[in-house]
Amino acid sequence: MSAATFLRRLVQVLDAAGIPYMVAGSFASTFHGMVRATQDVDVVVLWSSTGQESVGWW
Repeated sequence: MSAATFLRRLVQVLDAAGIPYMVAGSFASTFHGMVRATQDVDVVVLWSSTGQESVGWW
């Protein structure tokens, strides 16, 4: 799975669950016009017990 596909799926799940997040790192910098060689995905999530129940992972 590519990083872009992973990020797309993760964002869909987080959005559907109403969990706040932000994308950082090279994906975010590329979006803003500063291409970096690493092409990794960094995601910061505001996690809570409510969010866990919404996603249903735990």
